[in-house]
Amino acid sequence: MVDIFNQFFSGIEKDLLIINSKEDPFKYIYKAKIYSIGISISISILTFFFLLMYNIRVYGSFNPVSPIIFGITAGILGFFGSLLLFKKYPSIEKQNRARKIDNSLYYAVLYMASLVSSGATPKALFELLSKYSEFSEIKKEASDIIYLIDTIGLSLPVALERKAEYSPSKKWASILNGMKSIIVEGGNLEEYLYNEAAKLFEEYKRKIIEYSNNMQVFLEIYITLIIVGVIFIIILTTLMGSIAGTNFQYIEFLQLMSILIILPMGTAMFIILLKAISPFET
Repeated sequence: MVDIFNQFFSGIEKDLLIINSKEDPFKYIYKAKIYSIGISISISILTFFFLLMYNIRVYGSFNPVSPIIFGITAGILGFFGSLLLFKKYPSIEKQNRARKIDNSLYYAVLYMASLVSSGATPKALFELLSKYSEFSEIKKEASDIIYLIDTIGLSLPVALERKAEYSPSKKWASILNGMKSIIVEGGNLEEYLYNEAAKLFEEYKRKIIEYSNNMQVFLEIYITLIIVGVIFIIILTTLMGSIAGTNFQYIEFLQLMSILIILPMGTAMFIILLKAISPFET
């Protein structure tokens, strides 16, 4: 059984390192099992009592067979679903970190190029980056590089190579490897960083244009489906009530649900979607 869990969570060690998690992989797997069992038991009990009360209220029958079957089935699904979430969480967080690094990469590389042109050493670049709070994720990456140099005792090229190996962003890893090559083999670091900044600037412009176009499309969808949809529901239910003589309390309930639930949920989803595709989220 232990081997099955270890195979299911294979590769989790590197993902935990990439997301800067200090948690031991074996403890993470153990926590995933314990939480999944707890969630499974809770879902089973809730499903059993809900279906049992439903049978009593609707059918007047105290028959526990079907609630037990559905409770066990829901518990099994909850167990495996919870394990899957624990397995996917590091990769989801890795993608989130990569997106934030890529969004601020142009400014970070331009900042480093400016520092080099003013005479800063390669190590000083990362020392200054590690103190710059505007680059939240790149600041963490720079702090890790300084930690590898000052605390672990690695040389700067080795620290850059190590950090590039465990970086969630391929672009940032490529820049770190490029800097390592210039430091080891020789070259113009200032020119390299300015060239990379120019490439990133073109990509950043493209991202902003795409974001602007996508935002217009999503805004039209939001207005059409959510705003106009809620207004349409209110008008339609009012007309149905006056024509068909439907219970006014039922119509009022539908209208309140559309205003208090559909509208806020639609707005929240719209905001989350815009934040997810935003090139400014760092």
